[in-house]
Amino acid sequence: MALLQVSAVAADQDNSVGTQKECNIVVSVMDSVGNPVSGLAAANFKVTALIVAAGGSKVTLQSSAATGKFYVLRVAPSAPWKAGFYIFGVNVESGAHRGQALAAVGID
Repeated sequence: MALLQVSAVAADQDNSVGTQKECNIVVSVMDSVGNPVSGLAAANFKVTALIVAAGGSKVTLQSSAATGKFYVLRVAPSAPWKAGFYIFGVNVESGAHRGQALAAVGID
């Protein structure tokens, strides 16, 4: 099994309390020597809401898109966003290669 180097940042663009709009998570995936990993699809990513605002819900990965050497994951909550802080676990798997990262976003 080989390690993937994964970094992730979440962005609260149009999300607001009481909506179920998608949240973007931008992800960088590199191999063990620092080369960008290309060709990944939504099935290669798993996003879990590890910490949610009081009364918040889990999220579902809606889509993924490659943009240059990065991936944009779009997640949506199963219930309307609640005000507060969310921490997401991002897991990446490609064959025997695996990696993970954390991303956080505040919803207000």
